[in-house]
Amino acid sequence: MKKINIAIVIVATLVLALIMIVSVSFLLLYHNFEIKKVDKRTMEVSENFMFREELWYYPMKSEVIEVENDTIPVGVAGQKYELNFGVIPRKSSITKTIDMGSDGMARVELRSEGDITPYMKMPEKIYLKSEKRSIKITFNGTETGNFTGTLMIRNTIPKNFLAEKIIGII
Repeated sequence: MKKINIAIVIVATLVLALIMIVSVSFLLLYHNFEIKKVDKRTMEVSENFMFREELWYYPMKSEVIEVENDTIPVGVAGQKYELNFGVIPRKSSITKTIDMGSDGMARVELRSEGDITPYMKMPEKIYLKSEKRSIKITFNGTETGNFTGTLMIRNTIPKNFLAEKIIGII
């Protein structure tokens, strides 16, 4: 009799655990999704019960040249919606800064795509908590050529107390 009761308790516990896992997965994975144009940038927005995610795209480019006769062409790259590292001599680097801020808690992930990616140095992930922070993004000109790509910035913003507690572990 006790063996049957223990087996029933174990099966019931496993079934309840499975129901909870499926429910939490649905809440975390179900998204409302839209694409917006903000200024000249593209932003994708998705939301679920726990989080709002914003994915921003910034074009990046640079030209690396071989310096002859110690003559370096000078160029200014100051576009607002693009990370243009300009024309730089081979074996040099240039750093740009992006200012980010959050009114509450947020996880920010940065990723580069394109042929510029192997030459980029940036943090992969940072956490903001009601603060502003400058993020350094460096292009290392180790090879000559024209390089282009896209910087993708994913902001994950918790929408409730539980989401704030788990944002650092997911």
